[in-house]
Amino acid sequence: MSRQHILVVEDHPDMIGFYDRLLRQASQKGHLSYSLARTVPEARGILKRETIDIIILDLMLPGISGLDFLRELRACPERRAILIIVVTARCLAQDCAEALAAGAADFL
Repeated sequence: MSRQHILVVEDHPDMIGFYDRLLRQASQKGHLSYSLARTVPEARGILKRETIDIIILDLMLPGISGLDFLRELRACPERRAILIIVVTARCLAQDCAEALAAGAADFL
């Protein structure tokens, strides 16, 4: 079984620290590898260099929103197989519905 590579797209410093600690533990055990991006342009660069299996995506990002990035990813045939989970502080039913309609696998 190959290791999964997770890309986290998140700009909040506390959340970045949380994901880094959590995923570092799993990566040290050999279960996965991961990358962190604070902006959509940074995430695009990682996607060009790495094979990504899972994206954990925040909706509220500087510049380009996570929802717009999600739509961009789903419009790209070679990115459609990536599992995308939206994790955000936005908790309105409309936010959830829009993310799922845009192609998110889940919304937290």
